Amino acid sequence: QLDQQSSAEDMDNRNEELSKIAARATAATTPTPTAAAAAAAAGGYNSIGMMMEGPIMGGPYDPTTSSSSMAAAFLSSRNPYNLGSNNLTGASSIQSLSDLYTAQQLLAQNSAVAAMPSLFQQQQQQQQKPPTQEAAAAAAEAEYCLRGLEARSSKGYRRRRDNKFVGMCAVLDEQDRQHAMGIYDADIIAYGYQIACRVCRSYAHAAALQDQVDVLKFYQDELEEDMNDNSSTSNENNDNSNNSNATTTMEMEMDRLERLKSFIHKTLKLRKMVLDETKAVKHQ
Repeated sequence: QLDQQSSAEDMDNRNEELSKIAARATAATTPTPTAAAAAAAAGGYNSIGMMMEGPIMGGPYDPTTSSSSMAAAFLSSRNPYNLGSNNLTGASSIQSLSDLYTAQQLLAQNSAVAAMPSLFQQQQQQQQKPPTQEAAAAAAEAEYCLRGLEARSSKGYRRRRDNKFVGMCAVLDEQDRQHAMGIYDADIIAYGYQIACRVCRSYAHAAALQDQVDVLKFYQDELEEDMNDNSSTSNENNDNSNNSNATTTMEMEMDRLERLKSFIHKTLKLRKMVLDETKAVKHQ
């Protein structure tokens, strides 16, 4: 019995010593809050005592980065309102990503993001290209509706001027569609010309861009003419009342709209005439 009692006491003493050793080992390996923050900033322990592969927000450890700033960010993430005494730097927390990443890392991230097309860009391309291709194909149905292909038609040379109006009409249609969608892209129209024109792609692209320049020039000329007319009218009628000046300006605006309406109607009429004659030639 004495031997069994002594064996039990020895076992208890041994277990107590092992517990003390384990407690000392745990205390030696458990970091203090300040040490935990510094270790986390340097790629050490995270909030639950696990090893981290890199600094806060990921990425390899860079010895040139600001350890104090990253430690402040580490504590601020656990005390977002900067309350209490946990924050090492008080109100001076992370101000920019340059405190967390090097210039090379930021450049690599920006390049990777820029290389990925966004979902909006993909949807925008899907919405823009098919209507543009259809409009350009309708304008190029006769093959001589696009300048650069006049030689492929027996009457192409004589219709060079008509083709010019047809091209401008196609530009107007596409610009109206883009205006309704709230966008503007000059190359979209030229891209539609390229799709429809299978013989002279480069020339058709240049012709499409020139058509847009001519359309804008028409609008600009109309605007300048109205401004000059308005200026001369104002100089001649300095003695008139404000009501008469307003009436004159309104009449000029109505006249400009009528001229623009006539211009668009003429382009639409020419396009319809060309397409109708083309269909008649094909049936023959």
